[in-house]
Amino acid sequence: MGYIKSTFIDRLLERAHIDEVIGKYVELKRAGANFKAKSPFSDDKTASLMVSPVKNIWKDFSSGKGGNVISFVMEKETCSYPEAIEKIAGIYNEVVEYEAVEFSEKKKEVLEKKEELRKILKATHESYQKEFLKLPPDHAAVQEVKGKREYSDDTILEWGIGFAPDNFLYNKLSASGKVHFGEFLGLVINQWDKYSNRVVYPIHDGNGLIIGLGGRDISGKTNTAKWINPNVDASNLLYNKSKVWYGLHKAKMEIRKRGEAFLNEGYNDVIAAHLYGLENTVASCGTAITPMQINEIKKLCTKVVFWMDPDPAGRAAVLKQIPLFIKEGFRTEVIFTDLDPDDYCRKYSDVIALAGGLNDMFKIPGIRKDGFGILVNEFIKKDYYELEEKLALEKEILQNKILEYEEEKRELIQQRNQLETDFLTVDNLLKEIVITKTKKSEEYKEQQITTAAVKSNLDKIKNQIKNLQEPIQLKKQRLYVSDLSINFESTYKNAEINRASGAKELCKIIININDDAYFQIYLNWIQLESKLPKSTLNSWIKELRSENEAPEEEYNIDYVLPIDVKTPIKELEKSIKHYGMFIANNQVYMSLPESRDGKVYFSSISNFSIEVLQHMNDEKFPKKLIRLKNIHGKEVIFDTNSENLNTPLNFYNTMSGHGNFNFKGTNNDLQILRTYLLDNMGDGRKIEVLGWQPDANIWVWNNRIIAEEGVEIPLDENGVFVHNHIHYYIASANKIYKHASGKYKAQKQFRVMENPVSFESYMAKVIRVHREHGISALLFAIASLFQDIAVDETGSFPILFFYGPGGSGKDELAYIIQSFAGIPQIPINLEAGASTLKAKIIELAQFKNGISQLSEYKRGDGKLDGTIKSIWDRVGYKKGSIESRIAMDTVDIESSVILTGNDYPNSEPLIIRLIWNEMTKNVFSQEEMIEFDELNDLTTKGVSGYSHHLLTYRKVYKENYSKGYRKWKGILQENFKTAKGRIISNLAVLATTFEIVRDMTDTTFPFDQNAMMDHFKNQIELQTAKINSASIMIRFWDCFIASLRGNKDERLQANYIVSVEENTLYIQWTHTMDKIERKWWSQYHELPPSRATFKDELKKSGAWIEDIKSHSFASGRMANRSSATSINMLQLSENVKEDITGSIMYQLNEGTLWENKAKEGNVEEQSPLISLDFNETSAEELGF
Repeated sequence: MGYIKSTFIDRLLERAHIDEVIGKYVELKRAGANFKAKSPFSDDKTASLMVSPVKNIWKDFSSGKGGNVISFVMEKETCSYPEAIEKIAGIYNEVVEYEAVEFSEKKKEVLEKKEELRKILKATHESYQKEFLKLPPDHAAVQEVKGKREYSDDTILEWGIGFAPDNFLYNKLSASGKVHFGEFLGLVINQWDKYSNRVVYPIHDGNGLIIGLGGRDISGKTNTAKWINPNVDASNLLYNKSKVWYGLHKAKMEIRKRGEAFLNEGYNDVIAAHLYGLENTVASCGTAITPMQINEIKKLCTKVVFWMDPDPAGRAAVLKQIPLFIKEGFRTEVIFTDLDPDDYCRKYSDVIALAGGLNDMFKIPGIRKDGFGILVNEFIKKDYYELEEKLALEKEILQNKILEYEEEKRELIQQRNQLETDFLTVDNLLKEIVITKTKKSEEYKEQQITTAAVKSNLDKIKNQIKNLQEPIQLKKQRLYVSDLSINFESTYKNAEINRASGAKELCKIIININDDAYFQIYLNWIQLESKLPKSTLNSWIKELRSENEAPEEEYNIDYVLPIDVKTPIKELEKSIKHYGMFIANNQVYMSLPESRDGKVYFSSISNFSIEVLQHMNDEKFPKKLIRLKNIHGKEVIFDTNSENLNTPLNFYNTMSGHGNFNFKGTNNDLQILRTYLLDNMGDGRKIEVLGWQPDANIWVWNNRIIAEEGVEIPLDENGVFVHNHIHYYIASANKIYKHASGKYKAQKQFRVMENPVSFESYMAKVIRVHREHGISALLFAIASLFQDIAVDETGSFPILFFYGPGGSGKDELAYIIQSFAGIPQIPINLEAGASTLKAKIIELAQFKNGISQLSEYKRGDGKLDGTIKSIWDRVGYKKGSIESRIAMDTVDIESSVILTGNDYPNSEPLIIRLIWNEMTKNVFSQEEMIEFDELNDLTTKGVSGYSHHLLTYRKVYKENYSKGYRKWKGILQENFKTAKGRIISNLAVLATTFEIVRDMTDTTFPFDQNAMMDHFKNQIELQTAKINSASIMIRFWDCFIASLRGNKDERLQANYIVSVEENTLYIQWTHTMDKIERKWWSQYHELPPSRATFKDELKKSGAWIEDIKSHSFASGRMANRSSATSINMLQLSENVKEDITGSIMYQLNEGTLWENKAKEGNVEEQSPLISLDFNETSAEELGF
């Protein structure tokens, strides 16, 4: 029989299912996730054979035997390992593959020796198992296994745990003449049992065959090793430590299934992990890990999780082993626990059970630490990472104490607010008693006492708030955190040299990583923590890689270049020797095998030269910027996903997709070319979002670049520029897309356009045409260029609002503001409501510090108002990621917003977030129209050139904004005491911008500070009036609707006091106001405004139509005719309109079939105008 190829065995075992093979010998019955059957090895009355397809193991509890699919066939057929393989291959109709004869003969002898040794080892192990079963309960071995470890009989049987009595084995081997086998296996030494007085753990190979024993001493002797492992020498043919993982035969299926392996130190750690649900756990049988062991794990997964002992030795092992796995392309993670894994499982068994097992418990965020992060701490941050973690913890404690203090303060303020409300209520009651009764009445005296008591409590709370101070503990924590911060900053500064040397050590670890994405992630991590320039790290990488290269043999090769290649051989020799290729004449040449004449010739594999200008980092889709030039002189530069360089098909399609660029090389040629390109590429980033770039401190237009210091940065025709040694690429600026109308349209509009007139002249024209509205327009446009600075200060940015009738110039003014960011983008139309806005809100993320317009605003849509509010708050929205069903991407708000419409909001939370401009003028003189047209012509020529100049002052703006903002907020609060806080905050942004630009740049505004303040005053007055009107009107309609409902005798009677015709509501004013005033008092506990005030507010809201002397509230002779006020219901919100019509419909259909249906089906909760079967009163009668 020949020697079976190991590759065939691996392939066969991948295919073989344990339940299928064992099912050929016994009848298996399903038992949950497992199968069971009667034992084929004993006279079994009940089913004691268990088979686990998930774990790929079997166990016979009647005989104690168990293992994997191979061991079952060996036991059942009483055959050798190779024979078992052949039998399994026969079940699956596989032709067994054997090694060559001469190789087989050598292996056959080794295999026979192995099988002979294995029989001895197996018999020894079984004897030890039987000896354990004989031990009394108080024996030290039983106490170790059952007492300390808490293993059940099933667990002991499952893991084959046994006991080796004192000098038990030597006599047995001696009697059978097999002492030399025991010596080969390391079981006996000098007539002494190596495993005497030890608990024994069997060690198996990946296929479940026993290859050695581990032993735990129970004698307690100080001069005895606690743990021993099998001998590792030439005579022990079974135990090859360099490939062994304890528990791998049980864990391999779960490792493959879960995509990760947990690594422990000891045997009992592995057993405990398996018992508590972490069945993908193995141990290395020692502290050292070999490349062959890593390769065994690599066959099953690409991620390992270290869970070692928490002592210094365990930590040292982790630090030593992480780099070994990283170099082989593994992702590594580490779990730190306060106890050894074995002890941890026993101590926290209840917690583990509540978490659903270790597998679920170790998925909780924060438990796992990235392995490379551990190395970063050790090599780069060693001097201060513990201090950094302590500082972060103490800052969190400080924040919690601040929150507690703020909560106490907030509760006091809430109590004060409630008492102020209570005081207003009782004080109004007191005033009402004065009017209706006398001050001498008992009611007045009682109410006076109540009012005084409330006032006293209010004064007490106000005094508490005034005298409230930070607790001592909070002050101490502030001081402690301050001291820690100073200590950290000093330590961090002094660790500069150590950070650099640590970064270089980490570069040594990552230079051999083949996966480009992982390599870039780790390199970026090193740069982030070391604060070293990327160029420095790249030079180290090249230097380290060259040091690792094997020295070239000194021999002369005669290279023969193609006849048309005129480049001197000396210039190409380095590339040829290193890669076996070169690039010349706009072609790629590959070396051919050395010819018979001893010379090396070259063949062209492309009609183009290629260069990777830069790698562009992106955590999801890393890209490469490619330059191609073909033999006809055509050159293109473009970006493509990094994966498109990996396979011939992708590479071919990518090249040919850009024109006449033909690649004729093989896969091997591509891999050589790819290595050459990656070794010689630059590094950089693709600019996806134009505008301000916070990571580089530059502003990027589609056609020009400017640094924060005001320095212009050259941009070439391919969209490439260099800043601080880093290459950047703007795809939309690439000449290949210049005439591609469907590509990067929005980005192409974000460009500098110079205007022939001065900025001062242009602004003066804006003010002449658009009057005071031009003040907030110009200041908002300039502030928008620096809006990230304002957002960093307050977390929000104003929304500029223009509303008024058509022809008032609001959209033209919005166009001017948008022109500060290039050619204006198409406004986002809001007519479709919130759903459209949410779908298009991504447009607010395409430019950092850009300007967008939302047009055609109409009130009454609560969801739309809520979405607009979130724009002010700079709250983006989450959307599904393509990476998984649960991953989410966030769309951020990066642009400022102008809101325009013929309508205005009546929701206070939205009103106060707007900079208010009511543009009512829509009739202009001929002279004004000429000015208007001239301004439009100037705007079309471009405004963004002014922005480009203003951006040279960014540093000045940033240095002065925070102080200026706080100053102006105080000034505005002092001047406009009744204005809401958010209105003040919004205007403070504009005022700060005015002062910085006026005082610290070369710009002169066509208006002064007084004009600006007058403009603000007008805005605040209009805004406050709208807020007050909205507040009164909201309560008015709430009381009106409440008055339509309730008892028949108490409510407003439909078709008698109120009626609806088409979209007009008619109300008998006097009677209606009687009801509303009573409702107002009962609902709000305050006196209502006067009836004249109510009517004025109705007029301001646009809902009032006219007062009518005589109106018929119903049809027919019996109808009530009276004076009436008519209301335009189209000016009401949809909710109010539906509530009014629904209440009227309900009244008119009381006592009908429809009322019964409504009660049964809870129709009141539905819209009354949809799918209702009216009986006596139809919708037509109500005018719908």
